[in-house]
Amino acid sequence: MEDEQDVILADLCRRFLHRDLFQYVEFDQNFILNEWSDLQERFRRIGLDPDYYLVIDFSSDLPYDFYRPGEEEERLPIHLLNRNGRLRELSRESDVVEAISGKKRTDHKLYYPKDVLDAPGFSEEKRAIIKILHG
Repeated sequence: MEDEQDVILADLCRRFLHRDLFQYVEFDQNFILNEWSDLQERFRRIGLDPDYYLVIDFSSDLPYDFYRPGEEEERLPIHLLNRNGRLRELSRESDVVEAISGKKRTDHKLYYPKDVLDAPGFSEEKRAIIKILHG
């Protein structure tokens, strides 16, 4: 695949096979609203197609959500057996679990080819891209 006629496909295959992966920066929602179109245009100016070389990833996690009987998509509780023989729901017995219960954690990452930005050429444009990426 590294010797494909399609330059983008060949480059992405080479990166994957040789673990030359994109770097990332974390960002917030305001970044997308304020900087996204400018960043895409600057990538085009230095010869990188932002559809392939500028990738956004949103991931979220709900570490633990406590039992709420009767709710749609009801979650099964995790019960602990106390010394006195009573069952108690996990978040009522653990301060740590209670602290994370029902709290969604979200990551927003923007992946890009740092090696291309570090390479010579288009220096003024690349400096502007780096400034946008790293604030």
